[in-house]
Amino acid sequence: MKVVNKLHDVNQSLTQFLMCLQLQIVCCAVTNVLQGSEELARLKKDLEGYREVILPINKVIEWEQNYYPAVLVAAITLIFS
Repeated sequence: MKVVNKLHDVNQSLTQFLMCLQLQIVCCAVTNVLQGSEELARLKKDLEGYREVILPINKVIEWEQNYYPAVLVAAITLIFS
């Protein structure tokens, strides 16, 4: 009976340890997400001044017009030739 009680105590201790470990893992994940969102917000703020330049470049990169692929190929050819 003593052995069974000891095993039960060990099982409870192990269960509590694993629950604490899972809680720590979740807390770390939440902290990483929050830090990522803070970094993203800081990056957006830092790039606000370049918005007028970035938006047209983004439109070309996403090929919003039919002739943008030709413009990209011509620009890359000129740069590397």
